[in-house]
Amino acid sequence: MKKFKCVAASILVALCCVIVIGVPKLALAEAAVQNQLTVNVTDDYYGQPVDGVTITVTNTVTGTNATTMITNQNGRAQTSLANGSYKVEQTKFKAGYVIDHTAKNVTFSGTDGEHQTINFENVHIMGQLYVGAEKKVPSSIWGSNAITDIQFDIEDEFGNRIASNVPGGQSVTVPVTGSYTLIPKNYPTQYAYNTDAVMFDSVFACSSSSSNGNLPLHAVTFPYDSDTRLFEQTTHATIKLPTRIGNIVVRVVDQYGNPIAGATLKATPAYEIIPGVPSPACPPSLGGSNTPDPAYLTGTSAPRAMTQDPSAPGVPYTQTGELDRDDDDNYLLTTGPDGTVIIPDYLVERESTITQLTTLDGYTIDDPNPQVGEITGSNETTTVTFVNRRPEPPTPEPQPEPQPEPTPEPTPEPQPQTPEKPKTPKKKKAVLPDTSDISGVSSLIVGITGTLSSFAGVSMYLNKKRF
Repeated sequence: MKKFKCVAASILVALCCVIVIGVPKLALAEAAVQNQLTVNVTDDYYGQPVDGVTITVTNTVTGTNATTMITNQNGRAQTSLANGSYKVEQTKFKAGYVIDHTAKNVTFSGTDGEHQTINFENVHIMGQLYVGAEKKVPSSIWGSNAITDIQFDIEDEFGNRIASNVPGGQSVTVPVTGSYTLIPKNYPTQYAYNTDAVMFDSVFACSSSSSNGNLPLHAVTFPYDSDTRLFEQTTHATIKLPTRIGNIVVRVVDQYGNPIAGATLKATPAYEIIPGVPSPACPPSLGGSNTPDPAYLTGTSAPRAMTQDPSAPGVPYTQTGELDRDDDDNYLLTTGPDGTVIIPDYLVERESTITQLTTLDGYTIDDPNPQVGEITGSNETTTVTFVNRRPEPPTPEPQPEPQPEPTPEPTPEPQPQTPEKPKTPKKKKAVLPDTSDISGVSSLIVGITGTLSSFAGVSMYLNKKRF
C-alpha cells in the first residue's frame, strides 16, 4: 500500500512539471511565429496610391495598440505581427478625402508564419470647377469683357484628359484635391493662348507677382482652409487672352518684280488702350476661428505646374531691312537687299498706314502710296508691296540682220591624170568663102531700091494731077 502511494505521488509530481514547464514553452513558441501584414491604400477616382495615411493596428483581445504605420509613396505599409486577432483601421486621412473609420479584422493562427493583405479605398470629396475666358485688354471698364465663344480641354495633374470641349461658363465635377490645366480652344482668331495670357481664380494670391489679382498661368486648385483643413467645393478659373500678334512684311520692287534695297518708308503703329482697373485689396486673415478635425492631415492649394506649356507669343521672322522708331513712336523702315523690311509683333485686326518716302535715283513711286497693312483672320503675316518704276532705256534702231557668210564649196580632190597620146596632124581642106552674108545684103539693097521707086512714082503722079 505504501509502495502504491509513492507511485501515485511520482505521477502527480510529473504532471505538475509538465504543467509548469510545458505551458510556457508552448506560449513562447506561438510568440516566436512572425506573420506579415500589408496594407494598401488607393483612391476611388484614379485608383492611384495614397501616401501619408496613418494605419493603426489594435489587438482585439487585449485592446492594446499593436503598431502604427504610415503609407509610403506607393500607398503601402507593412508590419510583422504575432499570432492573434487584430483590428486594422485608418486613423488619419489626407485633406480632401472622406473620413471613414470603418475597421477591418485579421487573424493569424498558423505555425509557419502567414502573409495577409488588407486594401482600403479612400473616397475623394468632389467639387465643381467653373471655367471661362476674358479679354486681357478690356474694351470697357463697366461692360462685359467675357469671351463666350470658347471651349476648354481640361487635364489633371497626371496628364489625363478628364474633360474635352467644355464651353466657357460651365463646370466639370472633379476631386477637390487635384490640380487642373485649362487649355483654351476654338476661340476667336484675334486672340492668342500663349505665355502672355494670365489667370485669376478662387485661390487669390496677394503677391508681388500678381497684377490686379492676375497671376501668371498655373494649374487650377481648390481653395484650402488651413484652420479647418478642408477644401472648398467650388472654384472658378478665368484665363485672360491677349490679342494675337503677327508680322507685316513691307516689300519694294520695280515694275519687273526686282527687289529695291535702300527705299525708306514710315508706318503708323496700333495700340491697345488699357483702361484703369481698380486693384482689389487682399482679404483679411481670420485664422484660428475653427478647430480642424484631428483626423485630417494638412493640405495645400498652392498653384502647381501645368501639364502643358503654352507657346511664346509672336511669329518667327528673319529681318533683312532696318527698323527704327521716331519721337512719335512711328516705325521708320529701310528695305534690305531682298527689298523687304518687317514690322514684327503687330496686333491683328489693326490697320497701319504705310507711306514710302524715298526710292533710288531716277525711279518713281507708283500709286497707291500710302497703303494700309492689316493682318486679318487667322493669318500670321500680311505683305504690302510698293512698285517703283525705273526709266525705260531708249529703244535702239533696228539693225540689219547679219547674213551668214557663204560656205566655200569643197575643192575636189585631184584625180590621177592619164597621159594623152600625141595627135596626128590632119590635112586642112580648102575652105570656100561664105556667101550667106553677101546674099543677105543684096536682098536688103533690092528692097530699099524698090521702096524708093514706089515713093518716086507716087510723087510724080501727085504733081501731074496738081497741074
